[in-house]
Amino acid sequence: MLQMMGSFAELERNITLENLKMGMTQRAKEGKWNGGSMLVYNSTNKQLVIVEHEANIARHIFDLYISGKGYKTIANQLNHEGYKTKRNKEFFIRFNQVENWNKKRRKGKNENYVIVKGEHKNIISDGTWEKAQSILENKSHKPAKTFTGHFPLTTLLRCPKCRQGMIGHKARRSKSSNEYIRYYQCGNFITKEVLYVTLIC
Repeated sequence: MLQMMGSFAELERNITLENLKMGMTQRAKEGKWNGGSMLVYNSTNKQLVIVEHEANIARHIFDLYISGKGYKTIANQLNHEGYKTKRNKEFFIRFNQVENWNKKRRKGKNENYVIVKGEHKNIISDGTWEKAQSILENKSHKPAKTFTGHFPLTTLLRCPKCRQGMIGHKARRSKSSNEYIRYYQCGNFITKEVLYVTLIC
């Protein structure tokens, strides 16, 4: 009897979750906000309202991106210029689209995610958006791998000042050379000044 009651409870829970997911999917298809905190907008009466000083940060990010700067450089520059995230944190790089987090732990990407025109006001021009998308598309193709070295001491080495793990990097000796200089750099590089760099042969 207890097993049967448990099975019915689990079934009811799954049906509730499925109905909730269907409702959120429909809201998304209508361009409505589905909850969550985000830079640029606040929620007022279930409507997204632009926070102007945060919108200026987003416009600055787009300007930096279409000027040729990469994600790490942009995050580094924002932190050094004193900008903060919605939760008053420093900027980090994060990008992914996943489903079934509790089962797949980021391994399952959702290929059928919803992209529609939202009912909220935009903060950048169509021209800026299209330029950024064009750059992103051109960068999406992985270049041929020319470096086959390894960094066995990554995260084992610790920055002597902040104790953050050191991360392996590489750089060409010169533009015309196929030789690389390998080095380890403090993992806090993208959010703070460069603390320590360790070169290896």
